[in-house]
Amino acid sequence: MLGAEGLHQTSSSIAVIRQLWDLGVRYITITHNSDNAYATAAATVTALGADPDAGLSSFGALAIHEMNRLGMMVDLSHMSHQTMRQVLDIARSPVMFSHSTCYALANNYRNTPDDVIKQLKTNGGVLMVMFVKRFLNAIHPEMADVETVVDHIMHIVELAGWDHVRIGGDFDGTVTLANGIDSVADYPKLLEAVMRRGATDKQVRKLIGENILRRVFYQSQELIYKHTADSSNPDSGVGMSKMQRKLRVRSQSKMSGKAVVSRDGTILCRI
Repeated sequence: MLGAEGLHQTSSSIAVIRQLWDLGVRYITITHNSDNAYATAAATVTALGADPDAGLSSFGALAIHEMNRLGMMVDLSHMSHQTMRQVLDIARSPVMFSHSTCYALANNYRNTPDDVIKQLKTNGGVLMVMFVKRFLNAIHPEMADVETVVDHIMHIVELAGWDHVRIGGDFDGTVTLANGIDSVADYPKLLEAVMRRGATDKQVRKLIGENILRRVFYQSQELIYKHTADSSNPDSGVGMSKMQRKLRVRSQSKMSGKAVVSRDGTILCRI
């Protein structure tokens, strides 16, 4: 799945978001490590101190609405806390955190606060836990290990439930990974640790992939029809881009697997 990290790449043009969609991009991280025309980044707040968290701009709100209309997933990783809250207040589709951890367990502003994690239950979104040492253990990062990762997973489960958590390692974004996790080859070790905490097979399946596919991606596609199609004829495809129509045709093709059906009865995909 293609993603873009930071809306600064759009040169402050919402039209570029539409172009990215047509090129196959399916999620965008609103900020990276600096502010842009759309929103405030966590790194900016950390660097400036005090309380300069300006949150989401009015232009950023327009971008969120356009991403929802397209079916583009909104990634809240790297955002300031105020930006996270404001996006959740206006988002019409489930959001995602592609790589984040819990602020309550590691006091780094890059991490996600409890009140935001709790909002995922209402929004339907998913927080994907990464393996970067300093975001897992802010005081003693050298001590972060597999069990620390599981601590963050279970904290999200406690606040929002198993439907709202996933693994999101960030292997290509750091060289300081949690002890015992060097690559995806170590995932079995991590999943064994999760199951020792009481997770069932079904919950583990959600953790390793089902949540992001079923709860965020497919629901975002379902809402394309709500946001863009002619309300008098939801099968008309009015307002959809060429790529959206192709996706619609592909999702309606007869494939094996369980059907995911929209509220109007349209088969969106089979998984």
